Amino acid sequence: MEKNSIFQHNTYQTLASGFYKGTTSWKDVMNYGNDGLATLDGASGEVTIIDGVAYLCDAKGQIREVKEYETMPYVALVELHETESVLLENMSSKVFYAKLLKIFKKNSLYAVKVRGSFKHMEVANKLENNEGPYDQVLARQVHYSQDNVSGILLGIASPEHLINFYGPTYHLHFMSDDLKFGGHVDHFEVESVIVDYAQIDEIHQDYAGWDPDFQKINLI
Repeated sequence: MEKNSIFQHNTYQTLASGFYKGTTSWKDVMNYGNDGLATLDGASGEVTIIDGVAYLCDAKGQIREVKEYETMPYVALVELHETESVLLENMSSKVFYAKLLKIFKKNSLYAVKVRGSFKHMEVANKLENNEGPYDQVLARQVHYSQDNVSGILLGIASPEHLINFYGPTYHLHFMSDDLKFGGHVDHFEVESVIVDYAQIDEIHQDYAGWDPDFQKINLI
C-alpha cells in the first residue's frame, strides 16, 4: 500500500528566517502532489494548490493561476492515498482546531482538506517582493473577509516537533468555489463542512543548498 506523503521545498523556518528568493519553479515541483501551499518569489502573495492547479491570491484580492515558469521560495505538496472523513457543523475555528487535535495522533503530521460552507472567513495575503524580517512582512499583509462563502480549506497540521519544518500547528489556505476569494487563513466560522484528513507517513525534503544566497541566511 502506498504511503501518504508530503514534498517540501525549503521549510517554513527558512521563510520565517527571511529567505524569500524563488529557488524552484512550479513546473519543477508540480508532479510531487495534488494539493498544497506555497508563496511566490519575494514571498509574494499566497499560493493554494488544489487538484494539481496552483492559484495565486495577491494583496489586491485578485486570483490567477500560477504559471509554470514562476518560482517559489517555499512550497509543500501532499500526495494522499488513504484518507478519513468527519462532518463538522456550526463552530468557530478555535473549536474546529480543538476537535481535530483530539482526533489526530500527538506526534504525527497530518494533511487536511475541508469542503463546505462557512458563515465567515478571514484571510490575509502578503504584498509583492518583500524584504526584511518576516514578522514585518506579516505585519504588512492585507486582510480580507467574506460572509456565507463556500469553498475549500486545506493545509498542514504539525505536531510540536515538526513546527520548524511546517509552521505553527495549523497552516491553512482557503479558496472559494468561484475562485474569487482566498488566501492564508486567519479565522473562520463553520456552517457545515466535510473534513478529509490523512496521517503523513513519508516526508520528502528538498533544500536550495546549491544557492549562495541560501547559505548566507541565519536560520532561527
